[in-house]
Amino acid sequence: MARRRIPIGQHGEIRFDRPTAQAGGSNPYRARCNVRDFDGALREVSASGPSREAARHALLEDIRLRFETASGVGADGITPDTRIRVLVDEWLEECRTRNLSTSTMRIYESSARLYIKPYMGEWLIREAKTARVDRVIKEHIAAGLDHKALRKHLNQLFDVAIRHDALATNPVDAVAEVNAKRSGGRKVKSIETAAQVAEIRAIITAWQTKDRPGPKATDDLFLFVMLLVVTGLRPGELLALRWSDVNLLAPRPYLEVTGTIKQEKGLGVYRQEYPKSESSERPVEIPGSLVAMLLERQVNQTGPNPIDAVFPSRVGSWIPYSNMRRRWVSAVAGTKYAWVTFKTFRKAVAKLLTEQYDLRTAQEQLGHASQATTETFYVGLNTEAPKVAETLEKFFKESTPSPKTG
Repeated sequence: MARRRIPIGQHGEIRFDRPTAQAGGSNPYRARCNVRDFDGALREVSASGPSREAARHALLEDIRLRFETASGVGADGITPDTRIRVLVDEWLEECRTRNLSTSTMRIYESSARLYIKPYMGEWLIREAKTARVDRVIKEHIAAGLDHKALRKHLNQLFDVAIRHDALATNPVDAVAEVNAKRSGGRKVKSIETAAQVAEIRAIITAWQTKDRPGPKATDDLFLFVMLLVVTGLRPGELLALRWSDVNLLAPRPYLEVTGTIKQEKGLGVYRQEYPKSESSERPVEIPGSLVAMLLERQVNQTGPNPIDAVFPSRVGSWIPYSNMRRRWVSAVAGTKYAWVTFKTFRKAVAKLLTEQYDLRTAQEQLGHASQATTETFYVGLNTEAPKVAETLEKFFKESTPSPKTG
């Protein structure tokens, strides 16, 4: 009968002997076996110990280390008996091949280091039952940590195990959903009328013309907020806007969303040459009143601007989101609009377009990958900008303060 061929990455029968001890030395047990290496060749390996069991344990540990790759994945790949800390490393390696942004990778790596490995890193994959995962997530909730992000990361992690046939189902799928408590059922505020926009315009104008120490405030904030009001762009997309992305002389003036502004430790502020997602790359129509403002800005713009930015800093660099947000907070501080954020304007555009047109139009304007995102969090891809300028222009004009009479 033919002898069974040892599979690659495995070992044959373990044999024991006890070599004669040298003068004055110990007489340890030795465990030996053949292993089949990655090149297919058989080689004998051995290890010693004070007892047969100790020698066997040492040999098996040497074999395990022999067949681990740099990422810690054994010759058989990810298996039910692989430790989760090894699965985490494999997940991160997969993430690095997905062309994710540096900031996203840092979030994943921090989550793995701080919130996954310390809680379940020494589990075997087969030990990752729903009840155990549920308990870990609830511990994070009790500690006030971001359990939603953890749930998302664990879901991705165990999907890797499923792809390696180490799990049949994802244990995160059955973990109970936890909704944040609403304080007193307070209704979420929103910008819904042109009169509110008119008041905000007046507040910004007063802030920009206010006497204060240091350099005179620019009109950046006013134009920035007005563009948010009539386009629904993300703040980073608007700060990354270049004059080459804007066509003000077209029959239907539009801008192209082609990037976003990022700020990262060690890299500073820079323009990422693509926006948040593929669906975020889109044309957006510009209402007439804002076309006039942009033309005036383009003609009168002074100072260095080697980056061709619509909103350059005083020294000709990209303005970070934190800088523009700080100006906004300062402008509305102490007013009834102190609760408003830049995202509030984005939601207002989504609601207006959904009511005046449909959900699909709002989705395309905001650059969401699905209507579900638009509908769930704010109330398609299209090669042509949605025809919404007329509605937004009317909304903008109605917010223009009437000239004083008397």
